[in-house]
Amino acid sequence: MLDCIENGLFAKSTIKPLSNVFGLEDEIKRTKAYLRAGEWFLVSGLRRTGKTTLIRSVAASLDEHRVMYVNTWKIHPDQAKLEKFIEIMGEQLQVAATKFIDRVNITDFKLLGMTVKFEKKKKIFDQLFDQLLEDRPLIWIIDEVQDFFKDPRLFRYLAALHDLHAPRLTVVLLGSVVAMRKILRITASHPLYGRISDEFLLTPFNEMKSRQFLKQGFEQCNISIPEEVITEAALQLGGFAGWLSLFGRLAVIEKEMLSSGGVEGFKQILQRLEKEARHQIIDEIARMLHDKRKAGIYLKILRKVAEEPSVTLAELSKSIEKKPTTLLNYLSYLQAHGIIKKMERHYLIADPLTRRVLRHPNVEQEIKKKI
Repeated sequence: MLDCIENGLFAKSTIKPLSNVFGLEDEIKRTKAYLRAGEWFLVSGLRRTGKTTLIRSVAASLDEHRVMYVNTWKIHPDQAKLEKFIEIMGEQLQVAATKFIDRVNITDFKLLGMTVKFEKKKKIFDQLFDQLLEDRPLIWIIDEVQDFFKDPRLFRYLAALHDLHAPRLTVVLLGSVVAMRKILRITASHPLYGRISDEFLLTPFNEMKSRQFLKQGFEQCNISIPEEVITEAALQLGGFAGWLSLFGRLAVIEKEMLSSGGVEGFKQILQRLEKEARHQIIDEIARMLHDKRKAGIYLKILRKVAEEPSVTLAELSKSIEKKPTTLLNYLSYLQAHGIIKKMERHYLIADPLTRRVLRHPNVEQEIKKKI
């Protein structure tokens, strides 16, 4: 049982055997082809739709390449600048390039992680980077890159690396937004414009795929789950692979409750899942709004949309007492970050679990404390 939740569909790890990267067969083929060709590309989509698992798992399957991964989510948005990025990547390079230490000035090598002038640190970074690429091709995965959009210096730096090192260097940028490429289309002068080959857009599973995911995961664990529980979980969790996987792990761990308790057992597990996810969702919304002067208006919009099955712009305008033209700016930001989606004339929360969290009493105050 433990092996199935350590290495199967329900595993926490974002590096899995490709046979356990569910529902992304076409994306796996494209990713392999792009990585082997040294192409640079983007992967966009809401959180928990499988972006990281797709790219890390495919990259790990390519033995001829070295892979480096950095998740910039751990960087506070206020620190999302080139200097911080160089510092974090420098730490990884020191580990990866240890075999080349005899070719790098030992004093400089030790200085890389210390407080030294940025230009000095960047020079050491580039030196180690060059040595690493001499060994074998490098796939560099940069996750949650959306906060760096405010510092174009990172993209200028990446553009320079592209011109110097592609195709031996492949960079994949992952972002939890609806589409990163729109930013590149704003102006042809964007530093990465023309250097990005393609963009993958990952979306939640539909209901059928969600059921298939859960059934296959439970089969790996040799657990029989009532069909009504599978169906209800698929509906309640909205097709987000991350939530479905978490539900599967909890269900396997507490299999007696689920198999004997039927839908009631499912409800208990779903409550536990929601409790575990609550703080994560609140942190994500607070991070999204951290630099917004009128965060309260965004929160009022989210609350209203969460409370209604779907709501029109006119209804939002009346409820929040803001002109429709003004509200559209707020809604565009929330749509770009994937928390709200528009279906015809109506707005709704994209993730059912997020919708339930936003309905909790005092959730607005909790988010404001985190901003």
